[in-house]
Amino acid sequence: MKDFLIEMGRGFAFVGQQYHLDVGGGDYYLDLLFYHLRLRCYVIVDLKVVPFVPEFAGKMNLYLSAVDDRMRRPSFSLPRRRFYHPSGGQF
Repeated sequence: MKDFLIEMGRGFAFVGQQYHLDVGGGDYYLDLLFYHLRLRCYVIVDLKVVPFVPEFAGKMNLYLSAVDDRMRRPSFSLPRRRFYHPSGGQF
């Protein structure tokens, strides 16, 4: 985790792994959830081991909306997203 945070840069605070969200009665789990201290926003990281497919973006939009609705305070910026692939690719 330490190496991952160093790679992401300064200012990230770890909030949770497999962070639970209840959306419309369904259970969803964010792979990693951080809060960026300088940007004042949540950062959602979705880890993938398969090639990117458009459905990933749709699910991430659901996560972003849920975090925005349930966790963001008025002084915070909108949540941000990251997809990571073991090949080193980011989306």
